[in-house]
Amino acid sequence: MRSEKLIVALDVAEDKEAKALVRTLRQDVSVFKVGLQLFTSAGPSIIKTIQKGDKHKVMLDLKYHDIPTTVAKAVMEATKLGVFMVTLHALGGKEMLERAVEAAQETAEKLSLTRPKLVAITVPTSRQDIGDVGIGDTISEQVIRLARLAQAAGCDGVVCSPQEITAVKQACGDDFLVVAPGIRLGGEEEDDQKRVASPQAALKAGADYIVVGRPILRAADPTQAAQKINASIYGLEYQEPAPAEPETSPESEVAAPPPAPEPTPEPEPQPVALPAPEPTPEQEPASEPAAAPVPEPLPEPISAPEATPPPDEGEALPPKDSE
Repeated sequence: MRSEKLIVALDVAEDKEAKALVRTLRQDVSVFKVGLQLFTSAGPSIIKTIQKGDKHKVMLDLKYHDIPTTVAKAVMEATKLGVFMVTLHALGGKEMLERAVEAAQETAEKLSLTRPKLVAITVPTSRQDIGDVGIGDTISEQVIRLARLAQAAGCDGVVCSPQEITAVKQACGDDFLVVAPGIRLGGEEEDDQKRVASPQAALKAGADYIVVGRPILRAADPTQAAQKINASIYGLEYQEPAPAEPETSPESEVAAPPPAPEPTPEPEPQPVALPAPEPTPEQEPASEPAAAPVPEPLPEPISAPEATPPPDEGEALPPKDSE
């Protein structure tokens, strides 16, 4: 869902950065602004690049301010590029504005193109005082004066800060376009923008277009920032997108096996008594050493005959046997 009311400012230095942003935001943004920096760096070719895809439109924000003939010729070339909107300074005067409107109309009719919307710059949002350039009116008074001048010259609308939107609509009518830069989402630095407002406040005041640059370009997610603004334009509450589910292949759709049960601790091994191996013919059991041979008993010694005691002297000896 995207709205033409949101214009994203491609305030970057190189066409490579601009192309990357357009690719990122192509589904959420319809109109991109090409300003002085990018146009000077990349030239008219960046406009053709943006217009190629998804029917994107370009706001050419070069703020033409010169003599009437020079501005008319520049607007003629911008019309040939097929841009959606062109900016030029209201301070250039009524004649300059009228010549620009005529050049755009004649060129569009000649080439069968849609005439770009011409919007006049009033007072830049960076200014809080205009006395230093010799203007004694308040900013609001100056904006209203220039808006009426642009309307009288045939312009389609003006560029002003959100703070002057209501006053311009009251002075010039609801059909007179108001383009509001200086949009902040809240929480970020205002930088050189001084007269700022939220998208909701600017739209509620009557803005036809809001120009948003840094709050989207510097966002962590530029796409999400653009989607939030689009939601506020339609009066909707932004819904965070659900996280995308990972893509599954046919193989991955097969039910996975149940998880393996947790391993149970194994009991500590208990010592087991092993039986002694049977002896083999070649080897006796090693567990019982061979018994030492028992020595045979020695023969008992022959005892000597008992000696007969000598006879007493008085005892007669037996007679010897005769030989």
